[in-house]
Order: sequence, then structure tokens, then C-alpha cells
Amino acid sequence: MEEVLSTYIKQLGVKDETFHSDQASNYVLHMHVDHQNGFSFSVFDFPRNKFIALESYIPRKKSADNHDFLSFIRLLLSQLPELTRNKFKEVHLSFSHPASTFVPSALFVEEDKEKYFLMNHTLHSGEKIHIEYMGVLNAYTLYSMDMALSAYFQTAFPGIVFHHVASILVQNILIENKNRQSAGLFANIKADYFELVVIKEHKLIFYNRFSYKTAEDFSYYLLFVCEQLQLNPESTEVFLLGEIEKKSSIYSLLYKYIRNIKFGKRSEAYSYSYGFNEIPAHYYYTLMTQVFSS
Repeated sequence: MEEVLSTYIKQLGVKDETFHSDQASNYVLHMHVDHQNGFSFSVFDFPRNKFIALESYIPRKKSADNHDFLSFIRLLLSQLPELTRNKFKEVHLSFSHPASTFVPSALFVEEDKEKYFLMNHTLHSGEKIHIEYMGVLNAYTLYSMDMALSAYFQTAFPGIVFHHVASILVQNILIENKNRQSAGLFANIKADYFELVVIKEHKLIFYNRFSYKTAEDFSYYLLFVCEQLQLNPESTEVFLLGEIEKKSSIYSLLYKYIRNIKFGKRSEAYSYSYGFNEIPAHYYYTLMTQVFSS
């Protein structure tokens, strides 16, 4: 493990004592990859409806190089035989990449997927366009993924199902807020970017991803969206998801402009090993809600 940790840091690890590799056929493995923020996974005990493991690894040095990231994934998973040497009931992988777009089903023609994608993004060499249907929205997510990375996961985990993080985020916010009538803003926050989802009357009003460096950047983008959508920051509820703490500079600055700030919670539809009590309930939102997409 020393070679792995020379490049990446194990941010956290939770594993229930009931986790047994020989029971993998009862487990659903959810993984998440993000070139800038590393790799994480959770294990869901399907018969018991319970999350029993979660681990996260973050990079010591950020790199956008696909080859370097794939090398890390290969090395890391070689050190995690409980994932690669067992046959899980299901395996899902969510992928975080800024190049994604939504297309309503009524307008979608699969043969034109590249045309839709290229309207908003560039398809780089070595990448392939993936398609994911979102039943809650009755729309498709189109996104690009490195072919070598996807091929590796397909070989390591036959039958794996890919998801784009945007699909998971939007669908689960709509599912969990199906009775909400007033507008709600949901920010899924990472170290250098965040995704913003706005819903109202159980409809998706807005989705986008923003890169930021400072708390001022973050607040500017969020308030700008409020202004464009004519939402009153004094009364609109804002929910923070992902890896952010109340003592952070983002929260402190945001609270000067938006009073109604809340942190997200885990779904009450599932149970969680006691080790999860040490993890803030709004952390790893898109990893923990992959189960809705399974």
C-alpha cells in the first residue's frame, strides 16, 4: 500500500464487522471516480438494506492526465482484493466529468448523439460518448468518458453499469423532494467545483457545474443563478451536499446573503453501519444515492 499512499491519501475507511468477502453475491458495489478528487466506493448489503462499508482516496497532487489516473486506479484496486476478486450482486460506477448534457426523450435520436454532445462540448481523442436514460426526467444524459478507463472497469467488473454523476444528482434530488412546491437550490460541493441543481414544483429548473477557487467565486455563481431565475436569496432554501463543513469559508460567506441554508441528509429508506455515524450525513451524496439508480 505504500506506493499507493505516496500518490494518494486514504481519506477515510468504514467497514462493518459483518462485511465478508464470501458474501459478495449479496452485496451491491458502488464506486465513484473523479480525476481531480480521487476514488471512493461503498458496499450495500442488499438483503439487509444496509450500507456496510465506505472508503475514499484523494490525490496528493491533482492531475488531469487520463493515463496517470488510470495507473492510479489499477494500482489502488490491486491493493483492494475484496473488490476485484469477488462476484458482487451488482457493480455500479458513477463518473464525474464536466462534459455532459441533457436531451429530452422527445427530441432524442441515438444516431445524433454526437451532434447533441458537440453543441456544448468537445470530444477529445481517446474519449467515447456514453448515454444514460433518466426515468424521472424522461430524458437522456450524454457524457464523454476515457475509453481506456471504461475498458479497464468493464474488464475488472464484468456487467458493470456506468452512471454520470449529473444523472444521479438530479434524479435523486427530484425523488427525495417529490412533494416540494417551493423552489430549492442544491449545491453538491467538491474541492474545486460544485454542481448546482434548482427544482420547483417537482420540476428541474436548472443544472450546471461551476469551477471555483475561492468562497467569493462560489457565492458569486450561486447568487448569480438566483438573480437569473428571479429567486429571492432571503427566502429560498439552499441545501449543501458533498464535502463541506459549517466552519468553512464558503458557508460563512454564503450565510451573509442566504439565511435559509441547510445541510443534506442520508436517505431514511436505508440503514447504515455504526461507523457511518462518524461521517457527516451530507458527505458523499452521489456515492450514497447510487442505490436509487441501481
